[in-house]
Parts: sequence; structure tokens; C-alpha cells
Amino acid sequence: MEAIHKNAVTARQTDSMIRRITVRDVASYGSKGVTLENLQRVNFIYGSNGSGKTTLSRLLASGKPQGAFKNCEVEWTDMPLKVLAYNRDFRERNLSENIPGVFTLGEDSVEAERRLGELEKELGEANLLLASKHKRMEAKKRQIKQDTARLRDSLWNDVLLPQQDYFGPCLEGAVTSKAQFARLMQAQVESGEYRNALGREALQERFRQLFRGERMTVMAPIEKPEEEYAALKEVTGNGLWRESIVAVKGDGERTGEVTIEEGEVCPYCGQRRIPEVYRLKAEEYYNNRYAKEIEEIRTLTKTYKAKAGELKEKIYAMLTRLQHAPCGVGKHEVVIRMYVELLGERMETNLRIMVNKLENPAMVVRFKDVSGVVDSLWQNIDATNEEIAEYNKMAANVTPERERLTRDVITYLAGRSASTVKYCQQATASKRVDMTALEKEAKEIMKKTQAIDEEKKGLEKKLASTKPTVERINNELRRYGFTGFSIQPTNKGTTYQIQREDGSLVRDTLSEGETTFITFLYYLQLVKGGETNSNVQERKVLVIDDPISSLDSKVMGAVSDMVRQVMLMVHGEGLRVHGYGDISQVFVLTHNTEFYKKVTWVNPRNNKRRGWHHWLLDKWGGETCVTAYGEENPVKMGYEQTWRELKENVAAGRPVQVLMRNIIETYFVEYGGYEKSRLIAEHFAEDEVERTQMTALMEWIDTGCHKGEEATFAEAPVVTNRRRLEEFRRLFERLGHEAHYRMMMRE
Repeated sequence: MEAIHKNAVTARQTDSMIRRITVRDVASYGSKGVTLENLQRVNFIYGSNGSGKTTLSRLLASGKPQGAFKNCEVEWTDMPLKVLAYNRDFRERNLSENIPGVFTLGEDSVEAERRLGELEKELGEANLLLASKHKRMEAKKRQIKQDTARLRDSLWNDVLLPQQDYFGPCLEGAVTSKAQFARLMQAQVESGEYRNALGREALQERFRQLFRGERMTVMAPIEKPEEEYAALKEVTGNGLWRESIVAVKGDGERTGEVTIEEGEVCPYCGQRRIPEVYRLKAEEYYNNRYAKEIEEIRTLTKTYKAKAGELKEKIYAMLTRLQHAPCGVGKHEVVIRMYVELLGERMETNLRIMVNKLENPAMVVRFKDVSGVVDSLWQNIDATNEEIAEYNKMAANVTPERERLTRDVITYLAGRSASTVKYCQQATASKRVDMTALEKEAKEIMKKTQAIDEEKKGLEKKLASTKPTVERINNELRRYGFTGFSIQPTNKGTTYQIQREDGSLVRDTLSEGETTFITFLYYLQLVKGGETNSNVQERKVLVIDDPISSLDSKVMGAVSDMVRQVMLMVHGEGLRVHGYGDISQVFVLTHNTEFYKKVTWVNPRNNKRRGWHHWLLDKWGGETCVTAYGEENPVKMGYEQTWRELKENVAAGRPVQVLMRNIIETYFVEYGGYEKSRLIAEHFAEDEVERTQMTALMEWIDTGCHKGEEATFAEAPVVTNRRRLEEFRRLFERLGHEAHYRMMMRE
């Protein structure tokens, strides 16, 4: 663990989360207790009232198990983070005359921001050193045997098992047990042999050749067409290409002619009055030389064309071989093909230059350079031949090569194990460190962090403001129809007050639904910001316990969407954009089936529940028990749950018509065989008043199912629900099923 903390700058920058929770000897949790393990980034816990949800949320909110939770355990994957819990305690604690201000980052001078960044770095380094000291003090208490067991399991699970898919067959016989593998790794690390580890890709290539490939046969090396290339160099090196070939004007048409007339200046010696005899001899000499050189150029051009064709033919034959080469040979084929194409283009260009020279002998030729391309081509051919040689070596010595590969794979695994092995050795040695000296050093570091923190607070006052938080909460209140009150900052500027439109404080006059909604909005601002301006971006774990108490269906839907957004942002992408980038883990606890269905709903088209785990809390014999369901959602709509929702919705004033219709159709029609259309007429025929009431009930149910709640409530929803529930009860009594009604309503 100390190595992990050496890579973290501060607690807020680590990606820690809760791995396991054990609750025992508190409230409804017995001495045996319950354990929630394999916790994920998003965790849903469903349980009825009294099943222990609030106790669980209080344990998580307490930070470190103590007091009433002294026998409980909360295990983290890394160093503990801040736990921000929303539950009944949060509502009571935060809804007072002044709500603690929620600070969000604002803008200030560039100098203040620069200095704050320097202080953050200094504080991070100091906190890192302090965490290291504490970890070393805790390590002194560990037993060497426990360290050895952890090392053995870590090497086996984190190093060996992940590599089995890559190198499994070649490790058979070389690794026989966890203990033997741990000894192998320790011996490699202690000797320093692990530093000679090869890369995994090279080892995998050899593994595929030796264990997964077809029968290996020796392959001939690639020959470079050096003879053809030498012939091309000889052609282009001829001096005629760099000379201007001319002929003295005479018979026939020639390109590059000069005229020598008697009395004119000689173009070669510069003297005048060339005699006739010398002029005739010069014409004869230069004209014969011209014809000879033209013929030589024509021959050179033909030679170049032929040799270039032979060079191309051999190179393309080589490429064909590489395309069909065995596994591990031919890695350079793509690069070779690129140089071949470039070489072909330049040879074609040079050939066109030669043809132009024939047409214009006086032209001085400058050929395209191919030497650099050929050098690169030769280098890649040499590299390919090295691969072929390595392959042939393995083909000729399969058994020894397999043994050598096994040794190299073990060395590679040792390279991956080195940091773990070294850390275990350091942890054992740290037990001899003087505890008193460590405590003294820790105190000095804490003094330094306190001084830094004081200076930070002075700067952060310039960089924080509660105004954005006030505006966001008030916008949410107006959005969901809460117009009778708003949140306003106090004179201090760092706290809120809840006020009516006339300015009066409203804490004592808020309904339970208003209290729940306002405190939940405040909680979401804490999630995005912080109670103080020094923890604005601190990483945290969220615990949300039943945030929908006494809410109507519209607002409950809004809260469900808010919770779901937090949950999806933690598990998905775009965290910083939505303001939830500092959340490491989320726990959602509820007893409300409708709310649970909304926040746990998964699109059936993709059905992605990875990282979402579910637990069910219940009570047996007066003690809480827990059932883990993993990615499977345990809460499904059934007949019994429909009754439970009916009871809850009646008390909360939410629509109940659909629930009543489902119960009637399931119990009386589907199970009891009654005909729904004749249910009232046949069983309430004697009492006209009662028949009228039952008919009105059925119409009210049908209207609510098809037209929505606005068309079904002529009075307060709770009052209407209670009156209709009495009529619903009367339906069961008249049909002789009162006992069933009382059982399902838990009366």
C-alpha cells in the first residue's frame, strides 16, 4: 500500500473506493453481522422500513467505525475518502436558519491563482510524506507471515494468471504452486536477472511460432539484386551523360551542330582565319566522333532499361516470398514495398532522361539519385534476413528453443513482479524503524501543513463565491414549481437563509416534501462543490438514503432523474462537464419500489449493468440480513409489491388508479374467475347507494388510468386516496375477501 501512496499527490487525487462493509452489534444488526463485499462504483441497496438502511448510511457517514459502530468494519481499496451522506440526519442537521454555504470556484487575480497552485503542490508533497510516515508506522504492526501470504497471492493473481492466456502451455511444469512461483520471482529479483526481461510482443511472437504455429521448416534468406544494381550504377556513371555532344555542320540534319567557316573565329582555339584544309579536317573528326558517341548513348540506354527490368523482377519476386513467409518473418515487407515503389519511380525518371539525351545530345544530364533508396532497401532486406536466421534457428532446435522461451517468460514475469516483491521486502524491513522517530517527523510535517493551510485559506477567500450555488438551487426550485420560497445569502456571504417572498424565515412552516426537496438540492450542490472553499474539488463517496420521502410523483420523478444522472456520470463519461468529476463511488438506499425502479432502470437494448451491483436488506428473527444479487436487479413488479405500492401511494397522495386496476384484474378476474364488466352489477344489486359508489369507484379508476392524475383529483390527493381506499376495501368485503385485503395491507 505504501507504493500506492507514493504515486498519489493527495487524498483527493486517489481513485479509492469502499471494497467491503461489515455491520454488527448495532441497531437491528446482530453479533454475527452482515457483510457487503465486492462493492462496485454504483451500489443499490433495497430494503423495507426498519431493515437497517439508515444504520448502514450512518456507519458510512461516520468516516471511521467508532462509538456505536466500534465492532463494524469499512475496508477501502486505498486511503479513505470523504463520505458525503444524504439521510434523515443530513436533513435535520442542515435545514436550520443558516445553511452552511456551498462554495464553488470563482475568478480572481492571476497572481493569487499562481500562488495557490504553488501552495497546493507544497501541501500535496507534505501530505504525501505524512501519509508515507503513517503507513510505515502501521506496517510495523503487521506480521511477516501475513506479508508473505499477500505477496504470494498477489504474484499469482495479478502477475501469473493474467499471462496464462498468452504463455500458458510454455509454463506447464515450470510453475507448480503459488509458493514455488513466489520463490521463483523472489530469486529472479534478488539476483537482478529480472532486468534482462524481454518485451511481451517479442515473446508472444516466439510463443506463436514454437507452440501455436505449423510445422517449422528452414527458409532460404533473401538475396539482394546487387549485380543488377551495379550494372545500373555503371551505366549512369558513364561520362558521356555529363558532356555536350556536338557535330560540325555538314551533310544531314544533326542536333547540336556548329558551323565553322573560313575567316571566322575558331570555336576551340579562338584564332581567326581558319584555313580551308583545317576546316575540312575538323568537320571530319568531329562528325565521326558525334556518331560514335550517339551510338554509345543508345547502347547505354538499352542496357539501363534491361537491367532495371531485371532488378524489378527480382525485387518483386522477393516481395512475393515475404507475403507467404511464416509467422514472425516479413515484418519489414511494407517498408520494403515502399522503397521498391520509390526506386521504380526514380529508375523510370532516369530512363526518360536518357531518352531525352538521345533526342538532344547537347543536353547535360543530371540523374535522380537512387543510392539512398537502395541503401535503405538493402538495410531492410538485411533486417529481414536476420529474422529468417532467427526463425531457422528455432526451426532447427524446437525443443531447446521452447526451454529457452520458458526461461525468458519467467524472467519477463519477474520484471512484472519486481515492484511487488521489493515492496514486500521493504514492508518487512520497516518493522525495525523507530516508531518514536516517525511520530516526531510526522508532527513536524503537520506543523508545515498547518502553515500552508492558513495561507491557502486567505487566498481561497478571493477565489470562492456562494452566488452561483444560490442561483442554481433557486432555478431548480422554480423549475419544479416551488415558488413560495427561495434561498438567499446572508450578510456574511458564506451562508444561506430560506425566505418567503416577504423576507420571513420559513424553516418551521416548510412541509415535509419541501424539506426533503430543498435539502436534496442543497446536497447536490455539496456534491458539485463543498461546504468550505478548501474542499471544492475533494474526491468523495456518496451515500443517498431515500431522498423521496413525502414527495409527489412529479417531484419524485425529478429527484429520481437527478440521482440517476449522478449515478450515470460516475459510471460513464463527461464527468467534469456535468460537475460530478470528483465522485469515486455511489450508494443508493431506498424502500420505495417506484423510486428504485426509476434509478435502476437499464435500457433493454443494451442492458449494461456492468459496475452496478444490487443488495436486498431484510429482517429475520428481528435481525437484519443481506442478500447479494450482483448485476441482477432483485426488485421486480409482482402482485405483493403492487399492494405495497398502493399503501405507500395512498399515504403520499400519489396516483393509485393503475395499482387498483392491476389488483382487481389479477385477483378477481385472473385468479378468481370473475367477469369484470359484471362485477358491480351482480354483487351490489340490492343496495342502490352502494352500487352507485362502487360504479363511481370503477369509473374513477378507469379515468385515472387513461387521462392522468389531473382529471382524477377534485380535492386534495391524500384525501381522495383515503376515501377511494375505503371504497376499495368495501369491494373486497362484499365479495367475501376481506381477510385477503387485510393480509395484503398488513392490517
